[in-house]
Amino acid sequence: MGKKIIIILVFVAGLVIGGAGFYSFYGGGGLSSEEAGKIAMDFINKAIAEQNVTASLVSISEGSGVYKIHLKIEDKEYDSFISKDGRYLFSTAFDLLANQEASLENFAKCLTDNGAKFYGTFWCSHCKNQKEMFGQAAQYLPYIECSTEDSQGQLDVCKDNNITGYPTWEFADGSRESGEVSLEKLAEKTSCQLPQ
Repeated sequence: MGKKIIIILVFVAGLVIGGAGFYSFYGGGGLSSEEAGKIAMDFINKAIAEQNVTASLVSISEGSGVYKIHLKIEDKEYDSFISKDGRYLFSTAFDLLANQEASLENFAKCLTDNGAKFYGTFWCSHCKNQKEMFGQAAQYLPYIECSTEDSQGQLDVCKDNNITGYPTWEFADGSRESGEVSLEKLAEKTSCQLPQ
């Protein structure tokens, strides 16, 4: 194996095996970014010392409950993460929320593409709850507003389609579901893949 591959393997293995040891040594509460950076760099440099190279800290930033450490080993740059209490050091992080949001966005777009319609009003609490199931992806829903601006009347698009309650979902086959509809039911009615 090449020297660089060995360095990376030692670095990653050291993080996985030794990361949990931070807590027993450094314990307790939250660390400043400087303290966390020092702890992480000390640990990383011990892990790669046998390779006769050192890691240097390029930058450290805070986000989502961890510190992101950008470091350099020889001519390669890496990102690593350390928990704010100094307990865990890890070389990769996955933004699970972003993956979920992307999945919900695809699902909402699929509902639209497959002919679903979501009739509701801005003042309807159940409509609001339905949209909240989709988070940021609610903007891609096939939503049709039924209320006049003054909340006193119904718009023609909803009158013409005999919408009498909110929310009302209408599907390509002409069937309807009233009230808050589960994601599972929406997937069943549209053949869209359920968000993961």
